[in-house]
Amino acid sequence: MDRGHRQATTQKPPFKKVVRPEKIDPVSRTSKLFHGKGSNWFDFKKRTKDDLEAIYGNAARFTEQDPDADHPTHHYWQPFLPNVVGSEDDDGLGYEDDERMAARKSVFREKAHMVEQRPKIFADIWKRLSDISKDVVERHEEWTACNEERCPAHLWQILIATHSIRADNNAPVVRKFHARSSYNSVKQFGGEGLVSYRQRFESAYDSYLAAGNEKLEDETTAMDFFSGLDDIR
Repeated sequence: MDRGHRQATTQKPPFKKVVRPEKIDPVSRTSKLFHGKGSNWFDFKKRTKDDLEAIYGNAARFTEQDPDADHPTHHYWQPFLPNVVGSEDDDGLGYEDDERMAARKSVFREKAHMVEQRPKIFADIWKRLSDISKDVVERHEEWTACNEERCPAHLWQILIATHSIRADNNAPVVRKFHARSSYNSVKQFGGEGLVSYRQRFESAYDSYLAAGNEKLEDETTAMDFFSGLDDIR
């Protein structure tokens, strides 16, 4: 075997560049909110609600929207003054007045702390939105007022109005139509638990209201809920 042949048989194969798949930020992939037909609003709502309440406590208890609330700030949970011995008109015992005063101060401090947390909660929700979701929110007619107030409850309302319906068109008449269709089509999946079905139903009704549809009577929503139950279960 000549020298040239030996070199040919012992030569290493040329280096082959391995193209590795692009790394995707796991936080962005699982926690970001997306818009349109691929909206992940229901999962985002559930996950974000738990995260916010774990971090900010009672200050973040605004995600369960009250259909009777007239203003976004009315969705905030408010601490209540606990019952104490005696009444406002009973001044017979001095310690009762002291107890009432201490209770009031405690409630006022908690309210003030909750108000201080709102800009932080607003920023926390904002960073969880994808770029396209931020663009959609910023084009909403109520965004200017919401941004100036740094009101997370107001921001949450805008997210419901723009993301809870899987549609690319945000025209009011289209949002109302898709919201009605989504609400009317909610059914319990085979094998789905009652709690999960109730959460989806309530989320669809929140979307129905946020889109501008008229509030339904309690009896109507109750019947809609029961009619959507899985007959087999």
